[in-house]
Amino acid sequence: MKLIVDIGGTKGRWFVLDKKNQISFKSDGFNPFTSKIDVLSGILVSLKSSFDFDSILNIHYYGAGISSENKKSEVRKVLKRFFTKSDVEINSDLLGSCRALCNDKSGVVGILGTGSNSCYYDGNKIKSKIKSLGYLLGDEGSGFDMGKKILIGYLRNDMPTTLKDKFSIKFDKKMDLLERLYNESNKEKFIASFSNFIHENKENEYIRKFLQNHFSNYFENIILKYSSKNIYLTGSIAYYFKNEILMVAKEKKLIIEKIEKDPINHLCDFHYKYNRFAN
Repeated sequence: MKLIVDIGGTKGRWFVLDKKNQISFKSDGFNPFTSKIDVLSGILVSLKSSFDFDSILNIHYYGAGISSENKKSEVRKVLKRFFTKSDVEINSDLLGSCRALCNDKSGVVGILGTGSNSCYYDGNKIKSKIKSLGYLLGDEGSGFDMGKKILIGYLRNDMPTTLKDKFSIKFDKKMDLLERLYNESNKEKFIASFSNFIHENKENEYIRKFLQNHFSNYFENIILKYSSKNIYLTGSIAYYFKNEILMVAKEKKLIIEKIEKDPINHLCDFHYKYNRFAN
């Protein structure tokens, strides 16, 4: 049996595969760049009753925050502790998205979820990459970036009154928001959650302009720095703001080949298709 894992900052999907069948499970998200490694241990404890860990012989883990050999090593150690009979391969969620969306085609792949990431994929390997820099310095286009900007607009009274009143009713008073923000254990996830408000109100003129600027900034600062104009996007922000992205991409003369909410189903197909299935 084989285990395919696709895990981001907000949620995770775990697929148990054999040569004919697959079973899936959901979990909380995990990013070793922003969370303690104990979070992954907790997730595995919660999954232990869902399937037989001893039946898993190969693990292909695609995760957010796999930015160095040190992070890979940390994640591998935890997985080996729970899956004692498994060979473990640790890769970035970015490579997982490349394999799922492109198969053997080349293009620029972007993840727009809680955070953001991107690369140029040559159909086999990631060949070049513009650093995301994480939520403190970058993450352009992400749910965090979106949530941070809308929150600043509200707190600094830049929003029109009707929209500000809607925001206030939904999220309570300004000081309560600030207090919660600075006491949140997962600030990235909390701030990214404000993207839901943006989606609910995306017909509002202020929000329409906000989204145009948001995705224009993403394309200008990240995507247009790659030479390829063929773009593959995945993640919840890419999916739920698909129309807004397509409009801005057209202005920038970019070709959006595919937008997928969740690449893991195609990732399973990739492992079947290319026989990455030794056991």
